[in-house]
Amino acid sequence: MTFEPLKNKLVDKYPEDIFIEPTKEQWEKIHELCNKEIGKPFDGFAGSISRHVLRNCIEDVKSAVNGLKHDIRTKDLEADNKEDAIKKMCNLVDKWFEDVI
Repeated sequence: MTFEPLKNKLVDKYPEDIFIEPTKEQWEKIHELCNKEIGKPFDGFAGSISRHVLRNCIEDVKSAVNGLKHDIRTKDLEADNKEDAIKKMCNLVDKWFEDVI
């Protein structure tokens, strides 16, 4: 099983200079058009889009956490005492998050 880090996944792929943020008037027009032409409020479509984004984010985070768990299990974390083992584990977690986020 492969694990995908979050690296480069949390980058905004929709920069505002390309995907221009609608004005307040444009949002109002979108709401008006959806209600008039489709008979449903735009909020329903926005909610659907948000659910898809959230599900993808959840899957990315699950994969990344599983990758961290895999690294923890497979790295040499032997230590002379519990405190040293905890420090090694924390260092591994810190390094991993620096690398992936």
